[in-house]
Amino acid sequence: MYTYRFSPLKTFIRRTIGLFLLSFWGVGVALAQTDVAQKIEQHRDELQIAAEQMLEASEDELLELREEIRDIRLMSENETAPLRTRIAELEADLERLGPEPEGGIRQTPDIRKTLQDEYDKLNAIVGQADLNIIEAGRLLVDIGNRRRDAFYERVLERDRLPFTLSSAQLAFDGLKTDWTTFQSRHDDWKASFEDEVGLQTAFFALVTSIIIALILLGPAPRWADRSLLKRFQTYEATPTRRVAIAALRVITRALPALVGATLIYQTASANGVVTEATSRLVGSVLLAIATVFVVEDVASAVFAPKQPKWRLFPLESEKARGVRFLIVLIVIVFSTNAVMIRFTEWLGSSRELVTLFSALIMLIGGVLLFLIARPQLWQLSESGANVLSQDSENFWRWIRSFATIVAVLSIFAVLIGYIALSRFVLTSLYFLSFLFIAAWFSRALLGELANRVGARVSHSVSSTAQNQMSDSRDDQRLLVFWLKLLIDVAGLVIIVPVAFLILGAEWTDMRNWLFDALFGIQIGGITISLVNIFSAMMAMFVILVITRFIQRTTDKRIFEPARMESGLRNTFRTLIGYVGLVLGVMVAVGTLGFPLANLAIVAGALSVGIGFGLQSIVNNFVSGLILLFERPIKVGDWIVTSAGEGVVKRISVRSTEIETFDWASVIIPNSELISAPVTNWTHKNRYTRIIIPVGVSYNSDPEMVSELLLKEAKANRRTLSYPAPLVYFSGYGDSSLDFEVRIFINNVDDRIPVRNELRLAIFKALKSADVEIPFPQRDLHVRSIAPGTIMAGQSKIEPSQQPSAADGGEDKSPRKHAKIDIPPDAMLDGD
Repeated sequence: MYTYRFSPLKTFIRRTIGLFLLSFWGVGVALAQTDVAQKIEQHRDELQIAAEQMLEASEDELLELREEIRDIRLMSENETAPLRTRIAELEADLERLGPEPEGGIRQTPDIRKTLQDEYDKLNAIVGQADLNIIEAGRLLVDIGNRRRDAFYERVLERDRLPFTLSSAQLAFDGLKTDWTTFQSRHDDWKASFEDEVGLQTAFFALVTSIIIALILLGPAPRWADRSLLKRFQTYEATPTRRVAIAALRVITRALPALVGATLIYQTASANGVVTEATSRLVGSVLLAIATVFVVEDVASAVFAPKQPKWRLFPLESEKARGVRFLIVLIVIVFSTNAVMIRFTEWLGSSRELVTLFSALIMLIGGVLLFLIARPQLWQLSESGANVLSQDSENFWRWIRSFATIVAVLSIFAVLIGYIALSRFVLTSLYFLSFLFIAAWFSRALLGELANRVGARVSHSVSSTAQNQMSDSRDDQRLLVFWLKLLIDVAGLVIIVPVAFLILGAEWTDMRNWLFDALFGIQIGGITISLVNIFSAMMAMFVILVITRFIQRTTDKRIFEPARMESGLRNTFRTLIGYVGLVLGVMVAVGTLGFPLANLAIVAGALSVGIGFGLQSIVNNFVSGLILLFERPIKVGDWIVTSAGEGVVKRISVRSTEIETFDWASVIIPNSELISAPVTNWTHKNRYTRIIIPVGVSYNSDPEMVSELLLKEAKANRRTLSYPAPLVYFSGYGDSSLDFEVRIFINNVDDRIPVRNELRLAIFKALKSADVEIPFPQRDLHVRSIAPGTIMAGQSKIEPSQQPSAADGGEDKSPRKHAKIDIPPDAMLDGD
């Protein structure tokens, strides 16, 4: 046997190596703390410089300063995260050491002093970092306020009245200056080519690309459009096909416009036609042209003025053409505005000219908005009036009213000089309208695609599993619901940032908002983080999936091979599910950053709630646990309660579900199954006794009838030999001799078939043996009857047969009883 021997040399070597590593780690920690302290001091100086630069910074410079300050705050939080962890460890160690011992007892080595010094030093560093974080937050708020004030000032700035003679004269003078500038820059552009040949080559390439683009914009899309409509003309115009046709028309007509614009721009750039100074101007021109064609294609696909059969929005044909024309005209006006803004920037135009041109564009835009919002333009066709609901009509009526008010206010704002405000409102409204129209169109297209996918997947699954048609439809609806929900969520994620960008937010704002939403928004003392929420949901989902896997695995691999009864298997499955659910909730709460110790507060509040109004819920919960452990009722049992009779299908936390023999589900609170009497036909076993009453005529031989009934009872194939069947002569009935046939069977589910079989066999046996099964008979004792009354089957009763009354009307003579056997269908004649 090996005996361990203590080795002083090995112990010394281990301790020396440990001390060396510990000292090396301590030096590294000290160096890291020093480095963090230096960085925090540097951050403080950078924040002071940023605060001084904010006073005279422009709006673009404010954006740059904001990004720098956000970086400083983020670095401060990241750099102090390890220090905060170390502070928590030091607090735990100091708390474990407790107060300093009394009596002057000195600890060797002085661990408390070392820990306390490190704790104070780290606290000082983290405190300075917290000051930097607070200062950075204050500066970010100031920058946000300054940018908001600048935005309001820019939007609400009032120019001089645009449509006056003085304004027109100043704009005309600016136009002459711009013309001179344009000629000069045109000459410079022309001189940029080395010779005339290069200019001609560039011109020839540009003209060629324009011709190709015109072919792509004209004949090709129209031919594809006609071919597409001709191909689907024979099909029924269902909503799915309308959306599909509209999507294909947009693709076949809008894609060539984008390709043509890209071809012209790339050709011009490659041949020197587009310079660095004119690239933005030319790009805006080509983008404006492509936008007009794309919007025209979308409007033609949605309203389909010449094909009412394929129209998505159910307007009259004439109104559909008017709406499409106004939409295209609006796009042309605002595309022209975008091009002219780039053009005036390139020329360096005067403020008066830009103001006059913007006022004219906004005035036309307001008038077009007023025209397109007219109720007369949105008259529905007869089929559309039947399809569109009242709520939808009210919604569109409210939208038109809002657009009319905005149009009138915008026109009035232009006339009194608030051109910037009118431009912001109209531009935002138009772009938001186009955004939501595109979103609606995309949602409809993807929704129909989801319907197709759901139908295809559900059909394949149902045909493979051979399910019922109703189950297939339920699966299809469920799959389509989740697909459409995913489409809506993805659409919101895309649309909301774009909408904020249209309303004036910067891309950096959207990026910062997204970052804050993902990694934490501080609201009071609570931090809301989408990452934490998603992590908590995923953690709980994974734990629940693992729980379901364990339930299925244990049920198939352990319980079923062990031939465990279904009720006990259900109990263990339910307990495993409860454990997994509790564990998942605890992990999810911890992932969210909510201290589990704070659950005591929730438990206290819950106890108060239980005392006031949750007694029934807790009672049912505890009763459910009793049912699972004591198992007086199990899944699969045939029970009879005051609420009904059926088979137990599920025992949950609050209630138990039984399925009646009419296939109806009855939900019974668990407390009723514990406190009220319950008949369980299958609690211990499935054996049961069947009693069949039989009545025979008084003329029958009881012994012969008993032997006959016992023979038929033993002849049934499901009758048990032990306990043996029995025929019991139960008594003398009013019209028959009463017998009971008592047998036992081994399956309670066979009660009804066995009853039916025995009754048929007994009836045949009695009929073969000429044993009468009598109908009920009654003895009728007639005390008095009117003279002349004739009863069915009787002659007239003489007066001498009637009872007489003497001595004050009381009949003292012996009564005569007439026993009359009256069949059930006998009638009384007379009074």
